[in-house]
This record gives sequence, structure tokens and C-alpha cells, in this order.
Amino acid sequence: MIKIFGLLKKKSDITMDEFRQRWYVDHASLARKVIPYDIDSPCRRWVQNYAVNLGGKKDPPFDAIGETWWDDFEAIKRWADWYEGDDGKVLRDDEDRFLDKSRRVILVTDEQIVKPR
Repeated sequence: MIKIFGLLKKKSDITMDEFRQRWYVDHASLARKVIPYDIDSPCRRWVQNYAVNLGGKKDPPFDAIGETWWDDFEAIKRWADWYEGDDGKVLRDDEDRFLDKSRRVILVTDEQIVKPR
């Protein structure tokens, strides 16, 4: 399984609640509407993980981690070509509303299971 992790920071002028609303509700809904089936279907899972401050004095370095699971690298390439192309602009523009893209880190990984369930 190939996974992509996006370590994300929200824009500084929005609250965490606004960030959650914009990413989980608004952006996810938009993605479901605009991503073509042949581009989206190889994505096996999309998870949004939100940072939790357990009472420490420092905020976490990222506000959230996005996680997508893919069958293979070809599927990721098709997704990236779509996302970076004209048709993906609608998602990129939407992300500009709530993400500090200058602080975004993307990591593509090849999963190796150490301890199965």
C-alpha cells in the first residue's frame, strides 16, 4: 500500500474550529463533487487527523495530517497530474482559503507492516 501524508498548518487568521469545518466539511464535499471517478477510485482511503494539545505549553508543529491510501504509484501520478492541471485548480484554490501552503509537508510512503492486527 502506498500512502501519502500531508502535514498541514492552518492559516493563522482562522480558528481550529473554522479549519476543521473548511477541511472536513467544505473541502471534502467539494473533492467528492469535482474529482472524476477514474482519478478518485484508486484512492482506497482518505483520513483527516487533527492535532491534539494534551496540555503542553507549545502548540503542535502541525495542525493536522491528511492521509490517503493508494494501490500503486501510477494511481498517484494520475491524481497528481489531475490535481496540478486545470481541472484541479478548483481544489487548489479552495485550499488557499484555509491552508498555509508554505508550511505544508508532503511525504509519499511505501507501507511495511511490522505488527498486523
